[in-house]
Amino acid sequence: MKCVLSLLLLALAVISNAATVPNVNRNNINIGYVRPGDRLLQRYDIFLKDSHIGYRRDRGRSEAVRFRLDYPWWNRIQQRYDQSALVSVFQMKCVLSLLLLALAVISNAATVPNVNRNNINIGYVRPGDRLLQRASVYKPPRANTIQYQDYVYRGNARTRISSIVATEVGARQFASAWITRGGIGYNNVTIRVQSARGYGYNYAINVWGQ
Repeated sequence: MKCVLSLLLLALAVISNAATVPNVNRNNINIGYVRPGDRLLQRYDIFLKDSHIGYRRDRGRSEAVRFRLDYPWWNRIQQRYDQSALVSVFQMKCVLSLLLLALAVISNAATVPNVNRNNINIGYVRPGDRLLQRASVYKPPRANTIQYQDYVYRGNARTRISSIVATEVGARQFASAWITRGGIGYNNVTIRVQSARGYGYNYAINVWGQ
């Protein structure tokens, strides 16, 4: 589970980094600063024509020529490039959303284990409490049979139970455990453990109190 989470986080970091740095393949130059009083000294219009590179400069006027792409085939190429870029961004967002969803599902499953086991965990172990009794209740599977057993703890007149924990041990066998008598605040408790038909059970029971 930890390996899957690590791989998902790594893929998420790579994709988010790629999504936040668009146009990484454009080789542009942008250096220096335009200060108050500066003027445009010269502007070039560089274009691609007939499979060779050329340039055009305005020599007769002090105003610069505005950059422009006048060739329809170049416009078509640029339009296709823009469309492909939009598709790539959309695909990136979809993959990112799916990864976030998978990560949420896996993390939720990792933080809520054994939700289908029928265990008992009631009360609190307070300062000064001690383990009054620890027991193991076990029955092997028996074909087409429902088995049950009552676990009973009885303390003295001054005993007060503060916490009861009954946990299924080993592979899940669809057994059930519940309190039938006594419990928190009493000096006794009775827990019934019952198997599913054709199964057994194996429970570890801890009773805490003073």
